[in-house]
Amino acid sequence: MILCASNAGRCDPRVDTDTCCNAKETCDEMQRELFDCAGVNLQFGDDCDIKCMKKKCQAQPTCAWAVGPPDWWLPLGPIGYEDVDHQKVGSGACGYAECHREWGGCVCPSGKDEWDEDEQMEGAFFKPGTGATAVSDWGFKLSEDAFESDCVWHTESVCVDSADFTERDADGKATSVLSGKKDCTPKRTAPMMSGSDTSDKCPDDYISIAHGDRVHCAGPFCTEGDDRDTCCTRRASCDTMLGHPDHHALKSNAAELLCHGVVCTAVDVTRADGVVIKSDIETCTDARGSCADLTCGAGTMNRGSSFLCASGSCEDSDQATCCVACAVGTFSANGEDCADCAEGKFSSEGYGDTGSASCTDCGDGKYSDAGMDHCLDCAPIFGCYSKGGMAYDDATGRRRLAMSAIALPMALSCNGDATSTCDKCVDGYFLTSGATECKKCNKVKNCKGTHHCTSAADHTCGEGECVAGHFGPACASCPAEGHELCASDGLTCDHNGQNTKCTKCSPGSYLDSFAMCSLCVQEPNCEIAQCSGPGDHTCTKCFPGYFPSGQGCGQLYFDDYRGVWAVDDNTLQLDEVRRVTAKVLSFKKSL
Repeated sequence: MILCASNAGRCDPRVDTDTCCNAKETCDEMQRELFDCAGVNLQFGDDCDIKCMKKKCQAQPTCAWAVGPPDWWLPLGPIGYEDVDHQKVGSGACGYAECHREWGGCVCPSGKDEWDEDEQMEGAFFKPGTGATAVSDWGFKLSEDAFESDCVWHTESVCVDSADFTERDADGKATSVLSGKKDCTPKRTAPMMSGSDTSDKCPDDYISIAHGDRVHCAGPFCTEGDDRDTCCTRRASCDTMLGHPDHHALKSNAAELLCHGVVCTAVDVTRADGVVIKSDIETCTDARGSCADLTCGAGTMNRGSSFLCASGSCEDSDQATCCVACAVGTFSANGEDCADCAEGKFSSEGYGDTGSASCTDCGDGKYSDAGMDHCLDCAPIFGCYSKGGMAYDDATGRRRLAMSAIALPMALSCNGDATSTCDKCVDGYFLTSGATECKKCNKVKNCKGTHHCTSAADHTCGEGECVAGHFGPACASCPAEGHELCASDGLTCDHNGQNTKCTKCSPGSYLDSFAMCSLCVQEPNCEIAQCSGPGDHTCTKCFPGYFPSGQGCGQLYFDDYRGVWAVDDNTLQLDEVRRVTAKVLSFKKSL
């Protein structure tokens, strides 16, 4: 039982508060380390000299400026000085104003001064286990072990000789030497450790409120169960971050990451109580990958490092951003820089289309300059196999310049619009020296088909293409021996000029069953007879003074009584006379 100190029979708050009550802890005891004070030392350089560094450090309520002998850390330069012991103070650095309990202790860099005496950086504390970073990044010039030294400076005092003398006169003036006593002032009066070791810290996903020193916890120490909602606020998740630089992108697991404060920010933010909330750029974002690291697909090329991928690493989904289709006339097989198609080739996607992965040969009879998306026709040479061959036209019986039924290589070639040459001319033409012209073969008499030649003096007719009655390359006449009565267009023979046959006899003869011609029976006064056999003959032309009638010719005379020409009755029968008379009348009119 604790008794009140007042004697009034009851407890008096004015007297008994400290006896009977524990002071409530303030919310700032739930505050975690919010600012990397030692990290401030990274800013030392041309843009921030030693004065700038000290100002930045002291602007943070959780930071403190530490000093020590020259050549230990950042050089103080113009703000260096001597301490009360006349020791030079020439180094400085930013550290922590107190030792955070969750660290399990603090370290203070130590070493030898110029007099080989033990000294220690004073004025601030540092987090254990950061010696390697201090040496590599923060500019600490001694060893890692020297950095990780136990702190003692905060237990020391600064002492000066006391003004007390051994003897004084009646007026109080000193009449003897100093007494040797010292006046000492502790180097630090505040506790080394932060807060009470019985208070809980805000949970990892919370941050302490601003001005926590003005808000009290529910009891003499702060607990997560009773005071979290009073003293702490929930930290925002990285997926809510806005305003990050364009060259950064949220991390893929941003929803699982927490920002430093209740709002994600791209810059350091100083709260109303002076606490600095660090930027969340490093926590929430990755620098966007450079498109230069992405391999583009065939038919495209990389835009280069000036373009960025959507996230920290480039994926296939970034092809649209990072890659551009090859221009017409160019190609890229594996995503390398697009290159012009060579002469005689065109970009495989064809005329007007981008994104070619290869180039295609123009083929026979066409050409292209470098960097083209189509081919041009070579200048034509008349008579050259410029359309893949020749075809026989049944309607005309001639070969014509057209696609052949059998595909043949093009004979026309060129490497420009005025450089055409021919390898082979069509039938009926021969190639001149220089291969730039096809000239027509000389005509072979009695040849109805294709003419062949290799020069102006060498010309033949194609096999089986002579007119009837002729044979061989020169279309010679078929042998007519024994077939003298055969018509000129009725004689045939094989390609060697043998096996002559007659299919048509000359007028006045007929074809017998042996394919031989015999003369028709010759009537008197008949000049030309016609027959189809030995017993069938008709006169088609009589000698002058006679007129064809029946199978023979009757003599003409003038009938004075009727005034017409008539056939002599002594040579024709009456019915035949009448028929002939009609012919005579018609003949008379034509005279």
